[in-house]
Amino acid sequence: MRTWGRCGGGLLLLVCVALLGAAPGAAAAGPEARGVSPAEKACPVPDPIGGVSYSCAEEFSVRGTGGYEVIVSAAPGGKQVEVTAESSGGSVEYIAPARVTASTISARLGKVGRIDVRFQPSGRERKVKVPKRCLKERPPVVSATLGRFVGTIKLHGERGYTKVDASSAAGGVGDPLANLPGKLRCEYREPQARAKRELESAQFVGEPKEGLGFSATRLFPGFPGLSAKHAQLLRKAPHFIFFASAGEKADGMAILRSASALGGPQTFLFDEDLSSATITPPAPFTGTGTFQRNADGSIAWTGSLAVQLPGLGSVPLTGGEAELASVEAQEKLITEKLEEELRKHGG
Repeated sequence: MRTWGRCGGGLLLLVCVALLGAAPGAAAAGPEARGVSPAEKACPVPDPIGGVSYSCAEEFSVRGTGGYEVIVSAAPGGKQVEVTAESSGGSVEYIAPARVTASTISARLGKVGRIDVRFQPSGRERKVKVPKRCLKERPPVVSATLGRFVGTIKLHGERGYTKVDASSAAGGVGDPLANLPGKLRCEYREPQARAKRELESAQFVGEPKEGLGFSATRLFPGFPGLSAKHAQLLRKAPHFIFFASAGEKADGMAILRSASALGGPQTFLFDEDLSSATITPPAPFTGTGTFQRNADGSIAWTGSLAVQLPGLGSVPLTGGEAELASVEAQEKLITEKLEEELRKHGG
């Protein structure tokens, strides 16, 4: 499935875990003694390989207004659907209860839409080679049966950020790496020296209020998805990735909205002892945020910094909790918070 790659670092990870922990997952495709499951019927694996991770999803995409692409994905036999609307300006993920069989998806997305489709195979198949250097625990070749999903596909984004009203869409049933066209991206593996530099670099994390988060982190060459132009810029001077997300639960759904931007050396300024910082990211962010750690240990996170989030409009990003520390220190803090949450819930 496509959920986890969009969760940001720092306290934002806690938002993602809380909202998306029940997201539809990959379905194992091995044989079951009690019979054939819906997932196996849709995605049979004739010769399972031990220690290899098999995935199965019904997936399609359709163009929405405002430059958005809408991707719908669900695990056959599962009870949830993931609907993602994404563009260069940001993304919104809706995770809703659904009825999913080996060839159908039916779900109501509260006030914003409805999905009720049946898969019609075209007779074509897409196979994708998966190099071991890319994804070591995946099969050497993954495949999907291609076709069209026919029925009702409606999404009317809040505040009109996008609109979809279609009766069919191209997609596939099979491994998520093969369902939709696109270049296979390898897992991100960085040299040890670069990993050390990254852990030692400064990171700002803020949580203005519950469910809303913001982070600023230095970006290093080699990160997946970077264009050659951006990679060259990173080698010349420090650049920073800014990420904001807002999570909520509404109409029985988990909703995660996010936006990001890449900024140059002057967009994230901080002193050596990490006691103060000034943050001025480019669009879709506006304004400036100022962080100050006081002598008594208290912090102030103030200013006009805001972000345009799809469906919400302009959202203020200052106030509340905030921290400026190394990435390594932030990861330790996250681990401690996650362990505390698990203890609270009896994990």
